[in-house]
Amino acid sequence: MSFKQIKGQPKAVSALTTAIISRRLSHAYLFTGIDGIGKRTTALELAKAVNCTHPVAGDSCGTCQSCGKIEAGLHPDVRMIEPNEGANNIKIEQIREIKRWMRFRPNEGHYRVTIIPGYYPLTDEAANALLKTLEEPPQDNILVLTAVDRKKVLATIASRCQQIPFNPLSETLVAEFIAEKYKLDYDQARLSALMASGSLKWAGIFAKADFFRLREDFVALMSRQGRTELSRVFSLSKRLSQLKEDLNDFFYLMKLLYRDELILASDGASTGVTNFDHLEVLQELARDEPGLLIFDKLDRINRAERAILRNANRQLTLDTLLIRLLATPQ
Repeated sequence: MSFKQIKGQPKAVSALTTAIISRRLSHAYLFTGIDGIGKRTTALELAKAVNCTHPVAGDSCGTCQSCGKIEAGLHPDVRMIEPNEGANNIKIEQIREIKRWMRFRPNEGHYRVTIIPGYYPLTDEAANALLKTLEEPPQDNILVLTAVDRKKVLATIASRCQQIPFNPLSETLVAEFIAEKYKLDYDQARLSALMASGSLKWAGIFAKADFFRLREDFVALMSRQGRTELSRVFSLSKRLSQLKEDLNDFFYLMKLLYRDELILASDGASTGVTNFDHLEVLQELARDEPGLLIFDKLDRINRAERAILRNANRQLTLDTLLIRLLATPQ
């Protein structure tokens, strides 16, 4: 793989290849944009390009030993820093270790490249240690941070990085990619692309067969609002509880459905509706339910999501949520 395989990010790729060709690389970069649009992949491609033994026009060859090692995660001059197992943030010990590592010259390549994907929250001590590294960057080192939103990165850290924004991918590009990867018909791939809002990561999640079936069952229960047997609600709730870490993704899907209903309830126009394959069901619900009730349902989903993050009983929380959303006469 090389920069040529990075889809839908010509400005970001151009900025990096120009810097490589002109030898005006920054000591630190901040890639920003939604998840699933190529930030992490581009960071690895940057590491390959600056350490490639046979570079071509600012890009890696993709075939030399250096490129192969980076692709396999085995290059001694490239490190990916993420929270330790069981931790939610990056500790000061990890930053101190990286600072020690960055003091030495590269072993095999031209640069040592440190990648911190997703800008995991840093402890105060770790943030201060990272800031000192950015203020006095060691020679022949490149640090790459990626984040969904620049505002989530400490201002003192962001200001010391060259910022490169990444754009959401086009619906067509995402749909074509998903259709090919998951062997879907184009309509289903297009639906996944619409729900994903330009993210390959989200489109891949929505394209999963299990997710798609759960969505169909949820919409079927929505269409029977107030007339749904509790046994069907509890059955769906049990299946959702088994999603584990994917449950938040399904919460997002639920919110998209009620967002579409709210759009239809506001002006009746279907422009902007994501779940176009269930337009008739959503239109019928939008005629029957006032906007304030739809807002209340969205709020209930948000509250359930927060409760589960705080380790509330998952099954009980889902049972209560689905009863209020699907089985209670309005």
